[in-house]
Amino acid sequence: MHNPLVSIIVPVYNASKFLNVCIKTLVEQTYKNIEIILFDDGSKDSSFEVCKTWAEKDKRIKTYTQENQGVSITRLNAFEKSVGEYVTFVDSDDYVETSYIEKMLSYAQKYNVDVVSSQHYSVIDNQKHKVIRKYVGLYEGKSKDDLIENAFLYDKQTQTTGITVYLCTKLIKREFVRKTLQAGLNLWYGEDQAGVLQLLYDCGSVYVSDDYTYYYVIHNSQVTSIYKDNLLQGQIECWKRLKEIDYKHLLDKYFPIRIMLNLNNIISNKLLKHVHKFSEFKDKVKTIRNEEFLKDFFALKSLPLSMKMRIEFSLLKHKLFFCLYLFLLLLNKIR
Repeated sequence: MHNPLVSIIVPVYNASKFLNVCIKTLVEQTYKNIEIILFDDGSKDSSFEVCKTWAEKDKRIKTYTQENQGVSITRLNAFEKSVGEYVTFVDSDDYVETSYIEKMLSYAQKYNVDVVSSQHYSVIDNQKHKVIRKYVGLYEGKSKDDLIENAFLYDKQTQTTGITVYLCTKLIKREFVRKTLQAGLNLWYGEDQAGVLQLLYDCGSVYVSDDYTYYYVIHNSQVTSIYKDNLLQGQIECWKRLKEIDYKHLLDKYFPIRIMLNLNNIISNKLLKHVHKFSEFKDKVKTIRNEEFLKDFFALKSLPLSMKMRIEFSLLKHKLFFCLYLFLLLLNKIR
């Protein structure tokens, strides 16, 4: 059987306390024909020193460093240094099963597909949580379009994305990688989602396995865990990019639901923890409500979501900011 080289690309930024675990699971892969690209993006901690130490132990590891430019450019620069027939991405604070590459490559060869996607655990405080997604199997042609339409933004059954929209968890044939990475350029939020949508449009076929071989570690220092004043604008830029890529309009059905889920995450999971009084909350939520991009969204009469989400949508729609504030505080107390 063909024994292709697989490039494992790890963008690194201030991840010294996670790196040893991550790299150890890569060098111990049961599939041995790999190269590991550790590309440091101007870390201010000892991350690059950790990378160099591992490179001295294993000749398959290549290390590079640059001034800080963000994860999208780092991945693209790392890709240009790679030579593998297949490429996969692992975040420097995550880790994988030692069979990760072997299993994904076996599916790529068995089904002769361009992309393989695996499942993942979310790891919070060292506790593993299986993220259940129902879409598994081979997708090509019309079934791939159906996958984008019914699983990329939202799956009614699980009420989350029907497939992972991370570049991590994917094994990709080399010819599709550059355009995938370019799709996320200039986005600091949602760059993976834009890249995966581009990938699904470009590739001929994808196999989604039900193997849980990737461990996505969630911690407070992640960009996606922190509230920033430009968070909404970052999300809007991502939504715009998705619409640009989606030339078949396959996402139209679930776009309003995805917008509400994202707004809920911004307001109740991040903003409410960030502000300390109602006046701050009101100012920031008012900015969200008055955003021009969301004008058509707030013109909708209702959304097919949970009762809690429908209440949040209605309070936002009618600019009942104090009621929204009290409602979210009450929900937090109930939890």
